[in-house]
Amino acid sequence: MRNVRNGIIFIVLAATAGVGVKLFWPKLHPASSSAQTTAIEIPTPTSQPTTLPSPPAIAPGSITIAPVPPPALLTPAELFQRLSPSVLKIVIHDARGDAFALGSGFVATSSGLIVTNYHVVKGAKSIKVFAEGTNQLEVEGLAGVDPEGDLALIKVKGKFPPPLSLAPAVPPAVGSRAYAIGNPQGLTNTFSEGLVSGIRKIKPALN
Repeated sequence: MRNVRNGIIFIVLAATAGVGVKLFWPKLHPASSSAQTTAIEIPTPTSQPTTLPSPPAIAPGSITIAPVPPPALLTPAELFQRLSPSVLKIVIHDARGDAFALGSGFVATSSGLIVTNYHVVKGAKSIKVFAEGTNQLEVEGLAGVDPEGDLALIKVKGKFPPPLSLAPAVPPAVGSRAYAIGNPQGLTNTFSEGLVSGIRKIKPALN
């Protein structure tokens, strides 16, 4: 039988900056005289690994990144199909329950706020809101009005269409193509095309 002698095990770690070497001296316990011992030979590496080469330097301006193309614009038909469900018809009733005004609005928030014009809801005793012409929504009431800005918020609850995404604060350029979805004269979600003819600012009212 061969006794195992204390040996040295080399573990070589290659890195880009050089070669690191860790040494382990295994502490072997002597075998009892009655037990047999098997010798384990650890082969000695024949060659030392070399340092990994550094990546080649990249000269400034040698890499060109292709610009990401803008997302494809929706066709007018796709635009109408996507947005029209969230455009609502608003019917205003007087104290006797008779309808005396019609208007349009759109779902602005996931909490059920509908944006419309103030002149549409002015003098209303009750308000009815319809999605896609016939699906009546449950109205809680007016959440707020801005007579000077001709805006009003109607609060609905229950199930209603998803809100529309608001455009960025930068207004569209004059001459940009625009589309209008609404309910003129009680017609359900008509679709019109036009151009932005001008931009005007409204001065806030002074208190």
